[in-house]
Amino acid sequence: MSELEQAVRVAKSIALAANVLSRGWNPLPLEDERDAGKMLELLLLLWSEGGGAPVTRLAEAAGLSVSQALSYLAHLEAAGLVRLVRTPTRVAASFTREGERVVSELLRALGAARG
Repeated sequence: MSELEQAVRVAKSIALAANVLSRGWNPLPLEDERDAGKMLELLLLLWSEGGGAPVTRLAEAAGLSVSQALSYLAHLEAAGLVRLVRTPTRVAASFTREGERVVSELLRALGAARG
């Protein structure tokens, strides 16, 4: 299991990092915890891609359809964490400054949780 996969599992297991995220980000209403888990997974995958990646790559890595990934990323964009850039042939996601700050804080918290 890669370090990224371990981080995703830890993120899901610590109440979706609610304590970390609530300090700097007010999540949008979600249908269930799986939505929050997938959003966290997309944020961590985006981080692993250096902060920017085509949505198709993120969707494939997260086991989502492109449509599902776009829906989650649209929520993250509305929350100010990512920016979606659309061209006629592709859609890419990148972090905003706030997104970088939140994910950096999340990764620090995950590192502390892993001991």
